[in-house]
Amino acid sequence: MMGMLRSAVTAVVVTFLTAAPGAAQISGLLKKARATLAGPTTATAAPTFDAIVLELDPTRLDAVITGRKVGLAQTGPGGASVADLQQQASAAFARRDSLLEGRDVQLTTYQETSARIANCNRFFLDSLEAQRQQDMPQRIARLGGYQGQTSREIQALAMQMATKAAAGDTAGAFQLRDQINAKMGIDPKADSAKARAACGTEPAQPAWLAQAEAALDQGNQALAAARTLEQQGQAAAAKAAGLTGPQYAMALERIAAWLAAKGQPRLPWKFSATESAALTARRGDLATLGIE
Repeated sequence: MMGMLRSAVTAVVVTFLTAAPGAAQISGLLKKARATLAGPTTATAAPTFDAIVLELDPTRLDAVITGRKVGLAQTGPGGASVADLQQQASAAFARRDSLLEGRDVQLTTYQETSARIANCNRFFLDSLEAQRQQDMPQRIARLGGYQGQTSREIQALAMQMATKAAAGDTAGAFQLRDQINAKMGIDPKADSAKARAACGTEPAQPAWLAQAEAALDQGNQALAAARTLEQQGQAAAAKAAGLTGPQYAMALERIAAWLAAKGQPRLPWKFSATESAALTARRGDLATLGIE
């Protein structure tokens, strides 16, 4: 408990960019659907249509195009599109790279120096705490014993601190910790000063590194926003097209394959004569929708 009284609580939040709920299921369905398209048949053979692979006849292709336009029209904060957010992310990452370029030695020196001093401080304070634990019986005796008034007050404060911490009230827990330290004659600031005297002071973060880290954070935020908006756009597009998510995703994937092959797809991609005619007729429209 004494280590807890001395130590400050630092919360480290790591943001993960993850796929939207159901993405893994959709991916599995896409793989299954691809398998139905592959086989020892010729590229001119018609595919097997099912609940996921729907024939892209003129009516359904029109619906997919309409849905795609609805999806692309979705915007995020400030009216930014997915493309806008991706460009913002790329620009931020490029800015970070530019700030770090040619500074490998400086960065390594700063990181190694900071780590060495931080480790020294940690070891110094841990050693100081270990010594306090050994001296605890004498310290308690000076406070009038475990049943003394001061000890009872410390025990009550410790219980309140535990309750605050369990409730997520970090500020309240820290205030009670400070009260306990004061009653026990422990001065964390003085401990830190002793550690600095023994280990040295950590170097200030260079301005260029702070700017690089800020750029990286901005890029990650923009990229996360782009992914979220893209997922929202896919959902809106599928709804507008009158399709399920997997059906719409498969339709886009097949259209992308057809466009990439310039209307001459090879196995495993197969299209019916109706589909080929519909896709050829709408090739110009499809080329403007960024399907790839």
